[in-house]
Amino acid sequence: MSRDDPLQSSEVAIIGRGVESVLRRLIRFLAGVISLAKLHELIDFIYVEEMDEKLRREHPRRKVTLSTMALNTGLDTRVIRRIQDASGYKRGLLNEAEFFRDFTPAASFLHLWSTDARFVDPDTGLPRPLTVTGDSGSLEALAGLLKLPRGVTIKSVVDQLESSELIHHDRNTGVIEMRVDRYLPSPSKDREGALEIGFVAVSRLIDTVLGNLDPQRPDAERLYQRVYWINRLPRQQREAFRRKMAALLDGVEQAGYRQLEALDQDFDTPSQISAGFGLYLFEDTVDEER
Repeated sequence: MSRDDPLQSSEVAIIGRGVESVLRRLIRFLAGVISLAKLHELIDFIYVEEMDEKLRREHPRRKVTLSTMALNTGLDTRVIRRIQDASGYKRGLLNEAEFFRDFTPAASFLHLWSTDARFVDPDTGLPRPLTVTGDSGSLEALAGLLKLPRGVTIKSVVDQLESSELIHHDRNTGVIEMRVDRYLPSPSKDREGALEIGFVAVSRLIDTVLGNLDPQRPDAERLYQRVYWINRLPRQQREAFRRKMAALLDGVEQAGYRQLEALDQDFDTPSQISAGFGLYLFEDTVDEER
């Protein structure tokens, strides 16, 4: 969306509600996976990158100074400098293991256990069973390598992992094992791929919505964007709704895929772009006991 024209108060309200709706759903998924402090750090990092690029596009002949960045981001210049000096700046944080190492104490606990050679079986590559205490091969030793937030104890982390069925604690032997099939992503399973595809789909949809909202974009260049829904679907008809709509969309999918195949070239050139379409169903999440 072009930001040359000031937003009307009604537009600001709509954007505010939309941002809240998107963030609420995202945070509902991320809660307990990534800590609030780490999420805040990630947002700061991305915001500074995007603001830097935006200012350079709008004023290509003007140097983007720290004071200009501070004015447009609301961040202290020292924070901006720290972000810009980071090794992953403008290269993405995807491969910054140090940044993603400690999403939450529980997640960092499992990550270290499943990746550090001191806690992994060299023959199988899987996390070894651990004792609770001890100088090595123990939860105590593993926790000693982590920077747990103040107030977080080893016991509280273990209790959370156990209540989430991510570990098995044999109290007779004092041995704790990771439930590998419940935690570690595997290329043979679809969960990892589904997560990646899902987030890519969300980002593509946002690109389409924002692109179509640009008042400077000619009507002929606007991308196809439609959504329809009803508000009075009986709860007991949800299965029928899913079945009928899925069958309908399946036909559209097959026809669309044939068109994509016909347009896809057999060779690579620098001028090629990615393009496609997406289909999905949605419905309210309701309390079954109501």
